[in-house]
Amino acid sequence: MSDDEESGEASESKLRFGVRSVQRRGGPVARWLRRWGVGLGAALPLGLWTAIVFQFASGQPPPEAAIVALIASSWLGPAAALAARLLDGRKVRADVAEVEHGQLTLRAEGEPVRTVARSEVKQGIYLFPKDDASGSVTSLQLASGEELAIELDDTRARDGGLALQLLDALGIGAADRRAVFEWRRTFDTLLVGIGGIAALLGLFFLVPSKALLVLVCPILSGLPWLLAWFLGKTAARRRIEIGADGLRAQGRLRTVIARFADLKDVRRVNVQVGKRGQGIVQHLLELSFHDGRTERVLLDPDDEGIAVAVVARLNEARDAAASGRGSAHFAGMLERAGHSFESLREAAEALLNSAVGFRDGAVTEAEVESLLRDPNATAQQRIAAAIALRAQEWPDGKERIQEIAESVARPRLRVALDAAATGELDEAAWAEAREEERAVTGPRKRSPPKT
Repeated sequence: MSDDEESGEASESKLRFGVRSVQRRGGPVARWLRRWGVGLGAALPLGLWTAIVFQFASGQPPPEAAIVALIASSWLGPAAALAARLLDGRKVRADVAEVEHGQLTLRAEGEPVRTVARSEVKQGIYLFPKDDASGSVTSLQLASGEELAIELDDTRARDGGLALQLLDALGIGAADRRAVFEWRRTFDTLLVGIGGIAALLGLFFLVPSKALLVLVCPILSGLPWLLAWFLGKTAARRRIEIGADGLRAQGRLRTVIARFADLKDVRRVNVQVGKRGQGIVQHLLELSFHDGRTERVLLDPDDEGIAVAVVARLNEARDAAASGRGSAHFAGMLERAGHSFESLREAAEALLNSAVGFRDGAVTEAEVESLLRDPNATAQQRIAAAIALRAQEWPDGKERIQEIAESVARPRLRVALDAAATGELDEAAWAEAREEERAVTGPRKRSPPKT
């Protein structure tokens, strides 16, 4: 392996990384089974049950084969889930990863085996290595639903090492792209379905009356999987978004939004839920604010890897936010420009013109872009920067502003920046972004930790 592969450096704009292994997950067959397996596992048994009930109503007892088919069809759900898991992982033969002009190329013995454009990548995260012998792993989630887990040959894996360099080279690092982590309580979901099937099998051997068995079949066959699907899609869903400016944690009953500028410390804690410490261990993310508040949000209870990845991405984003500061010169001029939407828009649109008339002097395009990217700037300052850049014929201005907007964790600010990029920003969106910021950063009473 060459020196540039080991260090992640190369001439001009091309970067080369040595690759230990590439794992591809979420192929089209596995995605189809995962998406429709539970639905089929519920629909077919209920369809057979309906046909059997009609037979009873017509005075004809259903044959034994129909009852057996009803019970057997109840296993379609878990069978599809198992098949999706078995077909989910596949190795991709590659020994080198190249990044040039935002495009990733995986090569084996010098020949390209897979090419991924930046536009295909939905997000990328760094996965903490399981042991000291592991290399750093970059997980790329593609818009198609696939995931590429690329393990790089890296001796600095526990510091992020080359994995973070690869993300930055693709323009999807913590300062460039928002990362979204989603998971569900899979154990609880499967328990409901399997419990229903076990009860159905027991009744098949214990209940002598076919009529009674037919009546209870929908409760113990299709409905458990419908309930399992509902729990997995709604009640058991958790989501954490980590942007360049802060995080947004969405639970079952409440949503926590925090700016990095307001956070004093972030740490992971484990809490046992149950009497006398004999219960389920919950992985929590504890957020300590400068004003003394403390919030706790739930991390993944089933997958240790997701919990570690969330913390790693959060620390990376906080470090990037601490080092990124916008132009104080431009920000000060905006503060004196007025606080109404119209006055702000007029001042922002004029700032990059030669006839500005401000005593402070002209503002450069680099200063404006710096403020737009600054996660510590106020919502009004970042919106004004987007308006200023949109007013000029900035090369690829619309796309570049939208890329920056995509890195923002706060949804209303993200919408306002995206609207500014297209020239469709109105006073309502501007006001909502400012109101969202006041709700996040305004004074609050100190409350005890919540789970």
